[in-house]
Amino acid sequence: MRKYYLDNLRWLIILILFPYHVLLIYSSVGSYYFHAANSVIANTFILTFAPWFMQLLFAIAGIATFYSLKRRDAKQYLEERISKLLLPTVAGVILVIPVSVYFGYLFNGYTGSFLTFWLSFLVTGHITWK
Repeated sequence: MRKYYLDNLRWLIILILFPYHVLLIYSSVGSYYFHAANSVIANTFILTFAPWFMQLLFAIAGIATFYSLKRRDAKQYLEERISKLLLPTVAGVILVIPVSVYFGYLFNGYTGSFLTFWLSFLVTGHITWK
């Protein structure tokens, strides 16, 4: 039986992720690839949600796993998780994350090409420069 309140909590938390990560650029809380300003609004937003929203998302994932395993066996569950989580994660690590990290490095003075950056990022997991 589907738990719609869990679905609603999940999508609300996912919506919080977008402004949270954007406001990190304007916040003095924590570190990010680059920092544009210190905003009281950004700091308030970050400090309001940071202590609890990811923990709630993981708790909901655990609850969903409990109910999911009641409907399917472990093999079916694992196949579903691989197709829904592992493949998009690998694609993101190869295609999306290097782009955002590259822009952060450019902001901080990196002058190399994206191709050089991307290959170094994939092989070593970090870039040495300066």
